[in-house]
Amino acid sequence: MAILKAAILTRVNERLQTSFTDIDTQIQEVLDDLSEEDLLVGTDSTQTLVSGDLVLDEPTGFRALVAITLTIPSVTATRTTYAFVDSNPDTITDSSNSFITDGFVAGQIITVTGSASNNKSLTIDTIAAGTITLIAGNTLTAEAAGATVTIMANGSEQFPIVALKGGHQEYRKLRHNDRSTGIPRWQSNFNAQFFLWRPPNQAFTSLIEFYKAHPQNVDAIEFSDNYKNAINAGATWKMALEKGRERMIALWGAIYADAKQKRIDSFSHIPRIVRG
Repeated sequence: MAILKAAILTRVNERLQTSFTDIDTQIQEVLDDLSEEDLLVGTDSTQTLVSGDLVLDEPTGFRALVAITLTIPSVTATRTTYAFVDSNPDTITDSSNSFITDGFVAGQIITVTGSASNNKSLTIDTIAAGTITLIAGNTLTAEAAGATVTIMANGSEQFPIVALKGGHQEYRKLRHNDRSTGIPRWQSNFNAQFFLWRPPNQAFTSLIEFYKAHPQNVDAIEFSDNYKNAINAGATWKMALEKGRERMIALWGAIYADAKQKRIDSFSHIPRIVRG
């Protein structure tokens, strides 16, 4: 159930025996106060990294990071240009040089269908634009290109993306010393962006979970109904402060502090992981 500004106004007037018509500023101060205790969590899944991208933007309302999860999307590619090579390690070649642009990456488990002799599940060891090299133990039967072959890989989650303990300075050192590509391991939060290292060489979808600052809009309160008592008490205390109502300041200040602490105690804060 949504918490409504009109209901807060009614409760404040009842408690202070007043007839205020506008307490927007006081309500917003309480929303900001609760947000600063990391009690409002947001998510952003709108950003996609394409090949070569290094940066994600901080979501709107970002205060502090909980976690970044990158996922390699599932891939399905159908071509007549695939050939299978019994070469120890065995390889699949693509004369159209499309493996990387299609989204295949090292470590994926792929499933081949449509071939004459190699319909099976295999694991990618290394990858180039025109060659997939398989892990030891994966065997192929030599087969020329020409058949309509489909190679499919399920999506895989890359987790965790860990904050660098040395911040952006450490990130710059890593990028200076090692510019090779691979699975992103660490990130640096700098200038309202997240910089990833190592750089990905394929597409990722992203999920950013973060502690959020409440929007400056008391007509759309984002806290759940569980926060009603704290918000009502906080708004009452703020108005008592505004009007210099000493007895009410002491009373509702204590009630607000208690209600806020109960919400803090009941909230499961997620520790932030940094690189040791």
